[in-house]
Amino acid sequence: MEHRAWDVWINYSQLLLVMILDKSKIDIEENIIGNKSDNLIWLEKNGLPTPSFKIVLLSDYFVNYTDVARSLIKEFREGNQKNIDDLFSGLKWDAGKLSNDFLRLQSLFPKSISFRTSASLEDLADYSFAGLYETYLDITFTEENFRTYLEKCFRSIFSPRVFQYIRSNDIKLDALNFSVIVQEMFPAKFSGVAFVRYPLNAKIVFNHGIGKNIVDGSNAHEIEVTDKNKLETPLIIKQNHLEAPFQKMLSQIQKIAYLKGVGQDIEWSISEKDVAILQTRNITQNIFTDTQEEIFDCTNISESYPSVISPLTYSFIQFAYSKVYANFFRLVGVENKKINAKQEKLNNLLGYIKGRVYYKISNWYEMIKILPGYGYNKDFFESMLVPQKKITEIKKQEGGVQLISLARNLPLILKFAHKLVFYKRLNHKFLKEFERKNKHHKKTELQSMNARELCNYYAKLKESFLDDWKVPILNDFRLMIFHGVLKKIVFQNIQEDSQIYLNKLITNFSGHDDLEIIHELNKLSEYIYRKTELTKLFQEQNPRLIYAHLLDSDNIELSKFKAMLDAYIDKFGDRRPDELILESPRISDDPDILITLIKYYSKTNTAIKKPERVNQNINELEKAIKNKHGMVRGHIYSLFAKWIAHYTRLSIRFRELFRIKRAIVYGIARDCFLVLADKFVLAKIIDAKEDIFYLTTNEIMDISNSNNFESDYREIIKKRKETFSQYKQEEDLPQRLKLIGIGKTAQIINDTEVLLAKNEYRGLPTSQGIVRGRAVILKKFDANIDVRDKIVITYQTDPGWSLIFPLIKGIVLEKGNSLSHAAILSRELGIPSVVRVEDVVNRIKDNELIEVDGNKGLIKVIKE
Repeated sequence: MEHRAWDVWINYSQLLLVMILDKSKIDIEENIIGNKSDNLIWLEKNGLPTPSFKIVLLSDYFVNYTDVARSLIKEFREGNQKNIDDLFSGLKWDAGKLSNDFLRLQSLFPKSISFRTSASLEDLADYSFAGLYETYLDITFTEENFRTYLEKCFRSIFSPRVFQYIRSNDIKLDALNFSVIVQEMFPAKFSGVAFVRYPLNAKIVFNHGIGKNIVDGSNAHEIEVTDKNKLETPLIIKQNHLEAPFQKMLSQIQKIAYLKGVGQDIEWSISEKDVAILQTRNITQNIFTDTQEEIFDCTNISESYPSVISPLTYSFIQFAYSKVYANFFRLVGVENKKINAKQEKLNNLLGYIKGRVYYKISNWYEMIKILPGYGYNKDFFESMLVPQKKITEIKKQEGGVQLISLARNLPLILKFAHKLVFYKRLNHKFLKEFERKNKHHKKTELQSMNARELCNYYAKLKESFLDDWKVPILNDFRLMIFHGVLKKIVFQNIQEDSQIYLNKLITNFSGHDDLEIIHELNKLSEYIYRKTELTKLFQEQNPRLIYAHLLDSDNIELSKFKAMLDAYIDKFGDRRPDELILESPRISDDPDILITLIKYYSKTNTAIKKPERVNQNINELEKAIKNKHGMVRGHIYSLFAKWIAHYTRLSIRFRELFRIKRAIVYGIARDCFLVLADKFVLAKIIDAKEDIFYLTTNEIMDISNSNNFESDYREIIKKRKETFSQYKQEEDLPQRLKLIGIGKTAQIINDTEVLLAKNEYRGLPTSQGIVRGRAVILKKFDANIDVRDKIVITYQTDPGWSLIFPLIKGIVLEKGNSLSHAAILSRELGIPSVVRVEDVVNRIKDNELIEVDGNKGLIKVIKE
């Protein structure tokens, strides 16, 4: 076989993989091995310390390569992923050639190697394709692995992620050539990425071990270098006695940047004595133009927005958040001057990163500083919001300064305290006014309005609801403070099982409105099995056919039941999984969900268990307080504890009621937007009704008010659909991340802290009891999955999941706290629950027998 100086293995008579949008052709003149391979050759030629490598082209290894390559190009161009998978299954290996080349490589490499995909599309001027092509590290070098990982790299060229990236960025393809790099593994003590330009100006991120720890791991170290000679060597490097190779690495990356003449993104590793440069590429995103940093955290808000949401939903909630908190501060007596000073923070409480919603966490801390008592409120806030990391730096004021601050803020403190304690009238007034507005909306004929009238109707209703929403926000702050105080009292006075006692004290609302949705569904399921015709009908397996039969039946029993079902949908139709996501269908849009759940209810004992009486638990707390503080002081303290516990429970109850109303508000907004969508379709502004969710509220208002005649919204929507389709296929972003820079040039860095050991199933107990059962893994809500008498394992839930709770034995979540909806409902229904269990969705298998201990927060896998 012929060899080039850089050991590219290729027979030029074979077809190289080339893709042009309208045809395929042989092209051996330009970039036949991909940019990653080219860059490795450049590093070696310029004397950089690069681990030994060979570059392999796959054209020789498949008997039917030419035909398969042409077919792959055609199917990839059309996005036919199933056909692509079938083509890969039909590849025929040349076993003799593969075996011979493996033996030649085996003599050159040690047992552990890496496989890296190198493509001509990588590291372009505007598009990096970062992370889209696969790299496999620390692979044992066997003939079977040689074959397996060559094919994996080949497949990654045609992955759905690559296809979506190409389409969403409207990349015009001249050629798609590639190779596979087989490279010796470097015995790295530390590995990292350096973004560097010459003269030395570098941002360096590094971690223990091999390179994948930078991508997969957390707790990475970060430094900035502007002068190598003045750099203080990082402590972790000193502790490992690696100062010399670290300094040598800095010299090497500076040399690369100097020779390249443009900013470089360099992958490197160091061992006890050596340095290895693993890769370099031109920086496609200028990270040096803007050094601003923002921290984003989705730990709490992911309960409501667990996945990618549409531009319409985000634009709606972004405005809502900025308005309701400003109105809340006015309600409690904060001066407009102070609110205006924080308006920029209030306008930016949320972030929208690759379609996912985050809290811009620093702005939340700044927001609560508007209220007096930040030191205390911060602790309560963190207990309720559960940020992934807490801010610890608080400058404490001296005594004299505290007194001056107290005197200055006394009127605000008194008014705020009054609103916190005397709140029932405000809450009941809110609920009464809400019902009035909701009834008025139901009577309003939206279809009779033109687009401008409907737009104005929506705007007035939005302002009205958001102005009123200061009352639920006040209740949230009340709950934050009272729950925080109660938690301190319990943990200071109850030595063992403190969390269990706290959970007991904030329980017992059965029979209230927030459980009515479950009670009423129970009645529907019980009614079915008292009626012969209904019983027969619900033995049908297909929910869609059941509902279709109800629609046109003359039978008295069935007609009566249909009327009961319609009444239920009218009352609770806005409650659904993902109920705060405007594009999520409601029960009224998809009654099949309701029919499925009714069938499950009718076959299960869904009687709601009565939780332990609170009085019994409060008496135990009272006894503990008196034992610790004495009779007189203890009596006063226990009265205070009872009062706090009572107000905490009331605040929780109102919070659940307000959550119901919040879902209705989102339902009203959805009503307005979908009617506007019908009008936009008729006007040929959009192609389909659902396309409206890919527009923002401002764009919809501009269209409705005839403010924009030029924008091609169909083209805008098409591009957004492609982009969001790509977002949905990408791996979930970290719970907490750091964004460095702005716009498309911004760098996303994982800032998530690993809270628990990976071999441990432990979390926060939120509802007592011990239960055994089969695990059912729900990565998202699916009414068709039978959860009866099983233990649900999921990321998080929202109030729309309420209907499955009477069916299950227990629930375990990766996120949440004791005031999450799942925790509150579990306590009310007597279902053991544990939240904040690290990576439990991926570590426990579906149908595995497990035991959930809601007292200690433990989950055990039972060996069978």
